[in-house]
Order: sequence, then structure tokens, then C-alpha cells
Amino acid sequence: MNLSSCFPDSYVIADIETSGLNPSSDNILEIAIANITDREIAWIESFVVNPHYPHEDYSVPPIITELTGIDSDMVRNGVSPETALSRYAVIASNSSVYFHNGIRFDIPFIAAEASRHSAPLPVNTTYLDSAALFKAHRLNRIDEITHHPDFESFATEILNTRVRGLKYNLTYCCECLGIDLVNHIPLHRAASDVKATHAVIEELRVLLASD
Repeated sequence: MNLSSCFPDSYVIADIETSGLNPSSDNILEIAIANITDREIAWIESFVVNPHYPHEDYSVPPIITELTGIDSDMVRNGVSPETALSRYAVIASNSSVYFHNGIRFDIPFIAAEASRHSAPLPVNTTYLDSAALFKAHRLNRIDEITHHPDFESFATEILNTRVRGLKYNLTYCCECLGIDLVNHIPLHRAASDVKATHAVIEELRVLLASD
């Protein structure tokens, strides 16, 4: 693979908010999907998800409400996991799909939730990861991408490399790349996070693969 293949002009960005960090026991509470056409956001779809749909007995952990602003009333009025994941599968199929740290977090979480609810997964999808590209750049390892057969193997190796003090969360990436977060507040909501991820991707394009 080559670096230019990581920066298509048209692609999809997805992000999820969850009730915790464990795909086996926690749930997706929100998912947003952005369609990027000619490097610009064409549209964004966002769904608050009720993991117990159609029942209304789900309570969001207080720490998650404090972090994201998603509360139990919002979730009780949310769509079913099947509805949100089915829409994601339609949009993400046959596309290049970006996440920020999704190789390790979002993609396994979506797979676990889809399995629980018998929801479809995308097909013919190429997964990309802005956190992996940022971290590889900071480690001076971006040129190693040419030695890997696909992006997922490269991203997995980079993201699993432990380096004390090296941060690559979305907020930190935005700060390092000079992205004005005022335009993406509140972070930790899926729609805002896909907007911020889009800004990170396009700044990385200029930094790493400018024409």
C-alpha cells in the first residue's frame, strides 16, 4: 500500500459513543456517519440509540452523561440498534471509512453490537484511522506504511505500540494540528467528533500527502 491511498477525495467518517469501554458488556448509545465528497462534508446522519428498544428501562451511567451529555431520557427516545447499524452498513459498504482510533475501539464495538442484534455489517469496506496516521507521524514511522499489505495491519501495529507520554486522542490531535475546536464543540458527541475527525484528516493530508 502507499500513503496516497490513505487520503481518497471522497470517503465516509463514522464515530460512536458508548456506555463504557467493553464491547462484550457495554452498548452503543450514539452513532454518526458523515459523507465526504471532494474532501468536504456533504452531509451527516446521527442517531441516538436505545440498546433496549422498544423498552424504556435503559439508564445511562452518570459518568457517561457527564462526559457526553447523553442522558437516559435521550436514549429512551432513541432508535433501535438494528436501525442505526443497518443505516451505517448501507453507507459504509463499498467505501473507504475513517474512524479516529476505530481500528482498536469503534470497529470491534460495532461488530459486537451487530452480533447481539443480528444487524448487518458493511461489505467491501476499506477501514482507515486518523489516530494511527497521527501517531505514526509523531513516531517518524509514516514511511513504514509502504511495507504493509493493507492499512489495518499498519494501523494495528502502530496503535499497539506503547510510547510513554505520546497522546493521540481527538482533542490532542486537533490542538497539535491547529484546528479550532470551537467549531466542533461539544466533543464526545458523535456528530461533533466526525466533524473534528474530518478536520484532522484534511490537515494530515496537507502534512503527509500534499499534492
